[in-house]
Amino acid sequence: MMKNFFELPMTPAQSWALIAMIFIAVMAIVYTIAYINQTIALARWNLGITGKALAIFDAIFGIEYVEILREQVIEVSNKKEDGKYLLTTSDTETIRKYIVVPVDTDEEDDWYQEAKRLAGNNEALFEALKPRGRVIRQLRLSSSENDETRILIVYLKTQNSREVEEVVNSYFKNEFYNNYRAARREARKTDKIVFTPSL
Repeated sequence: MMKNFFELPMTPAQSWALIAMIFIAVMAIVYTIAYINQTIALARWNLGITGKALAIFDAIFGIEYVEILREQVIEVSNKKEDGKYLLTTSDTETIRKYIVVPVDTDEEDDWYQEAKRLAGNNEALFEALKPRGRVIRQLRLSSSENDETRILIVYLKTQNSREVEEVVNSYFKNEFYNNYRAARREARKTDKIVFTPSL
């Protein structure tokens, strides 16, 4: 029966079946080539980070290594008399200390301005509409090469240790993904394995 399948003239059922088989074959070939190409690029990226053969097997399963380390809060000290917090962070390799200066207003933020406009003179409504906290600015003051004071100016809706931790972790998460995307863009642009240093 298969011998007569490709004989001309074909019936409509045979011609549609042949078109479907060709389409499936083309899609399978394109997908296979794309998968191989992606795996090779991923293996090069992973090998550039670790240099171990295991990186190739991980690339086959779509696992991408990340050299850029994500900083996270590991401790927030109690509020000091001057209203500041002391923050300890780690990226699994380096431990850093920050002084957190909380502020009550965030005039630069569009959502804060919109909440103020909508609330008018109603203070209770304004408190309810105010956006969550965010890190407004990060400052680094160096007295020497090894001694650096890091300061975070943070707007907080509610001033407590828990919100400080959440806001600063969110800030570090955004920085991590920005650096990660920048490293991938640079690697594609130069066709080299280029990394952004840890934060």
